[in-house]
Amino acid sequence: MKTTIKTAAALLVAIAFIATAVPLSDSGSSDAATDTAFTFTDDNGKTFTFDGPVDHLVVFGYGACVTVAETGNLSKIIGADKYSQYDYYKDTRLQNMKAYDLGSPYANDFSEVVKWLVQQVENGSFDKTKDAVIMTSSTNLNTYLLPALEEKGFANIIYWKSTSENYSDLVACVGSISQL
Repeated sequence: MKTTIKTAAALLVAIAFIATAVPLSDSGSSDAATDTAFTFTDDNGKTFTFDGPVDHLVVFGYGACVTVAETGNLSKIIGADKYSQYDYYKDTRLQNMKAYDLGSPYANDFSEVVKWLVQQVENGSFDKTKDAVIMTSSTNLNTYLLPALEEKGFANIIYWKSTSENYSDLVACVGSISQL
C-alpha cells in the first residue's frame, strides 16, 4: 500500500512538473520564443541554453519520444530509433509520428545516421546550431554517435543515461525534454 501511494505521489509530482515546464499557449506576443529561454545540464555535464523551444528533434529512446509526444510536440521529431517507431511497440501516442527510422541505438557504427542527419541540415530540415538531438537508452550513442556529430558541428547533442541514479535525475531529464 505504501509503495502504491509513493508511486502515485511521484507520478503526480512528475505530471505537475511537466505541466508547469511546458507553455500551454502563446501569450499573444509575436515574439513569445524570446520569453521562454531555458538552460539545463545533461548527464555528461554539458550545459545547454536555448532561446525557446526548438523546431526539430532527433530522438533516441522510446521514453524520450513518448515524453515529446505527451507534450504535444510529436511533429517536431524528424528521426527516431527503431524502438521508438510506432510499429515496434504499437504505442498509439507515437502512431502519427512521421520520423525517419534511424535503426538501433545499440550499434557501434552510426555512419549512416550521421550521413542522414548531415543531409537534413543541407536540405533545411534540421538546424545543427538550434535544433537538438536527444540521446537516451544506450551508452553506444554517447561513445560513438555523439563525438561523430560534434565533429560535424552539431551543437545540441543531449545525453541522458538510460537508467537514472535517482528520482531527481529522471525529473531533470523529463523537464529538459518537455522544454525542447
